[in-house]
Formats: sequence, structure tokens, C-alpha cells
Amino acid sequence: MAKQCINCGAKIRFRENYFTLSNQGKYFCEKCAKTAEPLLNEIKAATSAKSYEAAKEKFNEELSKAPLIQEAQKYLRYEFDDVARMASIVPDRQYANAKSFKGSFQACRDAVYQAGKTICGSEPVVPMQCIKITTSRDGDIYVVTAVFENYFMRTGSYASLSVTMIWMPGFFSKGTAVVSAVGSRGGDGLFNISWGAEDDFVDWFWTTLQEQNPEFEFKPYDEPILSAGITFENYDSGQEEKNPETTNRIGILGGTFDPVHMGHVALGRAAVTEAGISKLIVIPAYIQPFKQGKRVTDDEHRLAMARLAFEDVDNTEISTLETDRMRVSYTYDTLTELKKSYPENELFFITGADSFVFVDTWYKGIDLLQNFSFIVSVRPGCRETELNAKILEYKEKYGTNIIKLTSAMPDISSSMIREKYKEGESVTGLIPEKVERYIAEHGLYQRD
Repeated sequence: MAKQCINCGAKIRFRENYFTLSNQGKYFCEKCAKTAEPLLNEIKAATSAKSYEAAKEKFNEELSKAPLIQEAQKYLRYEFDDVARMASIVPDRQYANAKSFKGSFQACRDAVYQAGKTICGSEPVVPMQCIKITTSRDGDIYVVTAVFENYFMRTGSYASLSVTMIWMPGFFSKGTAVVSAVGSRGGDGLFNISWGAEDDFVDWFWTTLQEQNPEFEFKPYDEPILSAGITFENYDSGQEEKNPETTNRIGILGGTFDPVHMGHVALGRAAVTEAGISKLIVIPAYIQPFKQGKRVTDDEHRLAMARLAFEDVDNTEISTLETDRMRVSYTYDTLTELKKSYPENELFFITGADSFVFVDTWYKGIDLLQNFSFIVSVRPGCRETELNAKILEYKEKYGTNIIKLTSAMPDISSSMIREKYKEGESVTGLIPEKVERYIAEHGLYQRD
């Protein structure tokens, strides 16, 4: 499916230049990109909170003058915020906030419910509940709670939104509703790190609530509620973050990577964050034993794509160990060679559940299980009962140290990507944007 310019609507042909809002999955054609792309230059170069504020001021000023439609401007604002967040230069912001507006209890309750349902496309995952508190002084106060959930494609993550509304009676049928919206925190589903999905969820909720209810006058709320002194405050969980540099674990992620895709990146990130490895070594294979006789893209391209895909993953190295040897790649040989360079480290081979259950049948598989450790991921469709039984078997028989990742992996494969290219279908969101650009520039995976 051809890409389409978000500003002018023009279809972008396969070999035409274009500009991607990589965190939004939106595109500008070459003509519109000349206006849109420079708007983000300042924030991409910002390195501190001070430079962030200067970039934001310049961005807002130039965006207001740019000949771009409102929809395009909206996504440029989203991209600006995402770039700043991912660079860790945004001043600390609260994850909870509250606003007040006036209306009948039913109207206020329905507005909150409809806004949450609109942005999720479904009912709350925790049904809306209402508690009535009777007070002699202020009349009946209603407390309404609901929890919504949504999937964010750009981070491959689920985020939850907890909404609380306190409604207090006023004159006639109108009262005051005070609503607090709190985004989830502590992991983004795939990578177990925050990429701002919870912030986006909160912002999206407020935007939708206000757009759907123009009759309400929304005001920021930071005062105690009545004489009870109820306030909305934010508390840090106090949970100490993992520091991968304090461990001696090294993760090895091997594969043909033909091409590398978001599933590979997700797996690498999950290994870093969940297993606490101090270093991730990505090793594109020369020829994997089970892929002998199959056509494989040249080493230089697969190495280049791997470097692009993992360049934003901390403590990651792309190794040419297997491609330099120019022979069939056996996992045992590779790990044994790496052990010479890292004699004091515990080496973990990272693999999927579908391969892991057969490790004991691999070349020197028993030696692998006795001398090295494993990090195992679960893909959609995995038979976890079989996997858990195999983990227990390997531990009992060979004393293997095995870490099973809890992050759900996307159901993507390199063969799926190649087939989509063959059929002329879009691969946006399935492979990193830089890799997609590299493939186009070098004419890889073209239709026969």
C-alpha cells in the first residue's frame, strides 16, 4: 500500500524521497517535507533542558506560520514531544493532573466515560464504578473511577489510564466535577522502559474530553476539595531501577537478520531491561546451519541494517565474528570463541521459545546447556506449557541458568517482511524506519 502525504494527500511512490515522522508513522512528500522537516531540526540537536525550551519556542513560532494543515501540525507537535522525551531533555512533568468543569452528575460522568471509550475503542478494562458519600454540610458527593487500556503501535506497548472523577453538588442541577487522569508507569509492554506512551494517553484523554464537550469550561485544578482537604498528588514508587552496568551478564543475539525487524529490536531491548545484561552483542550469521542452500542478502547489507536498527539501544555492539569466519555458524563455536574475550562474564544466548525447546538437539547442544546460559522470549502462539516443561528439564539435567522474558514479542519474521516486499505491500511499523530507508536506497528485496 502506497504511503500518503499527511499534508497534501499525495501518494508517495516507492523511489520518491519523503520525510517520516518516525514516532507517529506519518509521512510528508518531498515537496511538503521542505517545510516540515526543518521544524524539527532544533529539537533533534537539543542536549539540555535549556536548549529544549529554546527549541520549543522556535518550533511553536515557526509552526504557526507554516503553510501546513491542522492535522499535519498536530502530528508534528506529537513528534516534537516524542523526540524530546526520548532524548531525556524534557523537564520533569507530572504523570497525574486534574481539571474541573461544571455540569450535572450524569453529564459529567457520561463525558468521562465516552472520552475514554473513544480513545480506546472499547469499554474500560476495569468497569466504571461509583461511590456515593453523604455529607451533612455539602450534600451527596460522588466518586467515579475507571481504568482504560490502549495499544501504542510506535512503542509496541500497552498503557493504562486510571481516571477518577469527584462530583460535588452545586446550585440547581449543576455541580462541579474534578477529574484526575493518571497514565501507567513502569514499563511499556514490549521493552519495559517508558517511551512516553503513558504521557500520550493522558494528553489524548484530555484532548478528546474537551473536543467532545465544548459546552464545558475546563480549568486546571490544584485546590483542596471542600473541607476534607482532598488533593491530587504524585508519588514516585521509590523502586530502584536496574543498572545493567553492575552485572557481569552479556547477551548474545544471533540471526541471519535478512532483514532485521522490530521483533529483533524488541527482543534485544527486553533482554537488556529484564535480564539486566551489561552488554548486548548482535551477531549477524554468515550462514546459519538450518538455512544452508538458501539465498541470503550480502553480509555488508545485513551488518549495515543491524547497525541502524540497534544504534539507539544502549550498550549494544554489532559483531562481525561470524561473517568474518565465512563458514557455517554454530552457536556453540560462536559462544566458545566469545568466552575467550569475556572469561569473567556469564554469556547468555538469546533465543525464541520455538528454537529453545530443541537446543538439546543442536550441534553440541548438551555442551551448550552445560556451559552457557539462556534468555528465552515468548512469541504469539507459543505453547507455554511445553516451554515451561523444557526449562525445568534443562535446569534439572544440565543446571542451565535460564531467564524467561515476560515481555510479549511482536509476531514478525524476516520471511514475512521479504514476502511483503515481494507483493509490494507496506512494511511500515514492522522494521525500523532507518532500515526501511536503507532497503529502498539499495534496492534490496525487490520484486523478481
